[in-house]
Amino acid sequence: MSRLNSYFYDIESLTNAFTLSCYRPDDQRVDIYYLVDDPALNDKDSLDFKKAAARRIREKNQNFKGEIYYYNLCSSAASARLAQTFGVSDAQYVNDPQAPSSFPGQFRPVCDTDQGYQEEEAPYLMGYNSSNYDLTMLAYYFTRAWQPGESGKRDRFSAVTAREMRDFNDELFSRYIGNMRLRLWQDKTMGLVAKNFQMSGRHIDVAQLNERQRRVGLKRLLGMLGWQILESDKLNPGQDYLTSPEELADLIAYNVSDVVNLKELFCHPYYQGQFILKKGLLGQYPDLIYQEDGDSYQAKIGPAFVRKDRLTIDSSSANFARRTICPYGRLKDDRAVSFLYPAASVAEKRAKSRETSWKKAGTFSTSSLRTKTYARSSTGFMTTTSSLPARTSILQKNTGKITATRPCRSAT
Repeated sequence: MSRLNSYFYDIESLTNAFTLSCYRPDDQRVDIYYLVDDPALNDKDSLDFKKAAARRIREKNQNFKGEIYYYNLCSSAASARLAQTFGVSDAQYVNDPQAPSSFPGQFRPVCDTDQGYQEEEAPYLMGYNSSNYDLTMLAYYFTRAWQPGESGKRDRFSAVTAREMRDFNDELFSRYIGNMRLRLWQDKTMGLVAKNFQMSGRHIDVAQLNERQRRVGLKRLLGMLGWQILESDKLNPGQDYLTSPEELADLIAYNVSDVVNLKELFCHPYYQGQFILKKGLLGQYPDLIYQEDGDSYQAKIGPAFVRKDRLTIDSSSANFARRTICPYGRLKDDRAVSFLYPAASVAEKRAKSRETSWKKAGTFSTSSLRTKTYARSSTGFMTTTSSLPARTSILQKNTGKITATRPCRSAT
């Protein structure tokens, strides 16, 4: 496929350090966002520490040759930059540019439904298992970091600690591991922020592009494909505390390894094929994204008419198949398959058709009709037959009365 503008990101959360690496292949750079509770770990943001960390990143990641930029999330400027990169809004209908949000206007995410949207200017944001974990962590971070100010907007920055992020991380893995986004709806703002990440259409969970292996860890897949696996021993319970700048540099190098190699996984033909296929379906069938225009069964295209259950590139194949066939209705699914022939509905329809034909005809093409007369004898029943005129109408005309309007088959 042609060159695609995309960012690859991943989060690591420890007791006294929090990092987010964002790899930008087109720009040949990686942005490191971090929170460090102990200033001694990064030598108070000294240039010497940043150079040492950069050397460790390049040493551990031979397939990365780009530039490295650092952003300390203890500052409002770094946090605002991260918010503008990912897009933050708690609007009820984020795809509508006029929908009100409590976050600053410059934080609103660029949506793929915006007028004049260009992929080259607004990259796709790709993570691995991000729809469950990373976006949940980001929704929590942004809601905590940006508090309501005097104007009522969330424009007052409040620094979040790495310890707070780790506590939230532990809560997710201990109580909500199957569906972490459920935790966010304890706070409506957090829930809307996470929902709007996906409503923008630009956030993609790469794991969902391979549905059969979506629960397989990133490192296992990378190992199967022969790519580098860089593991940290500081992610296990009881060992999640950094004690030196060298350990922080190792954590960052590990974090960068994940995003650099996530890009390699995404470039695998299978993932590329799924991405191209689903992206093409969204472009070909706008009713997968937009609401119905009245009762026309046609999409009403516009930023204000995006479906609340819109599909995105990482939606399941089952949803794509169902919505493509029946975008504005509901398909009834049979619980079991019957091999009876003909089907009960077909047999009933045929029976009604024959009965209707009999009633409409009123006449029959046979030369004569026979009626059966049953007489009781001492030994049982005996049957006699008598010929009647072929047409019932003639019989009615001649006799003025008939005893049976439904003919029986001729007795043999």
